[in-house]
Amino acid sequence: MGNSPFSSLFSDDPKPETTTTTTPSTDIDVRQLISACIDAARKSGDIAREVVMSGNLGVTEKTGPSDLLTIADGKVQSFIMNGLLKLWPNLTLIGEESVSASTENFEPLNIHELDNIKFNVNTTFNIDDLTLYIDPIDATKEFTEGLYSNVTVLIGIAHKSEPLAGVVFQPWSQDDKESPAGMLLWALEGHGLEGAKVDIKEPDLDKLIVTTTRSHLSERIVEGLKQLNPATLIKIGGCGYKILLVITGQADVYYYPSRGTNKWDTCGPEALVRAVNGRLTDIDGNNINYSRDQPTMNENGLLVTARKHNEILEKLKKSKI
Repeated sequence: MGNSPFSSLFSDDPKPETTTTTTPSTDIDVRQLISACIDAARKSGDIAREVVMSGNLGVTEKTGPSDLLTIADGKVQSFIMNGLLKLWPNLTLIGEESVSASTENFEPLNIHELDNIKFNVNTTFNIDDLTLYIDPIDATKEFTEGLYSNVTVLIGIAHKSEPLAGVVFQPWSQDDKESPAGMLLWALEGHGLEGAKVDIKEPDLDKLIVTTTRSHLSERIVEGLKQLNPATLIKIGGCGYKILLVITGQADVYYYPSRGTNKWDTCGPEALVRAVNGRLTDIDGNNINYSRDQPTMNENGLLVTARKHNEILEKLKKSKI
């Protein structure tokens, strides 16, 4: 990575970091795991804010000017990995950045935040069946441009091929770098959404509110938007943030029919989408497979809705591209 301020953390392998160990199989209480992820997300937000306040983002390009890396990306992912692996050394972690777990002696992550919450679903799983997907700074490009409200920390927990739980945190509620933190939402399959009360109304298919990319428009996106014919179009950054708009009822549809998102972008947010009875699929309506042996890229785009997923898919089938 050239002269990146934390280049010593990076491997020469361009693949995302996958960390696992070969310790014996064991059961894990996902209540404690989610609690640790919530704590990690909050503290990651503090790290990101500290980097911004330092005035040195250390911006470098990964694959081009729209695919950026900052000091915050590396520091946050390294911190999350460190905290989780100290608690559960045989967790499988897949992160966006090729960094190792930090060697700093951080305070242990809190595993007791959810102790007083009643769960009516199974919370015990074999740790070998779980894979965590980590996006330390989603919307890095917007982060470098001062669009801080678009930034989210994403942690997803997959059970075999399905999203089981997720944590999504906004370190900033507004674009002012001194603004307070925004939403922290989490969900567990069968338990529901925590962190916000949402009231999602059935959308009018003739007056849709659609969100899509602000920086990666393509001919296929334009053609699909013609079919959706939205009454309101929100072009904004960050996969996680756009999904938050759908979850909270600020948008009816997140439409992105191209390559460019990965499983660390969608695993955590999809758990939240499912918790409000929404759907996240590829552009043909197929579910995303989160098995760790699958490619991380979401090759066939994304369609995220809180309601009327099939009807919106039908509208898009008229697209010529």
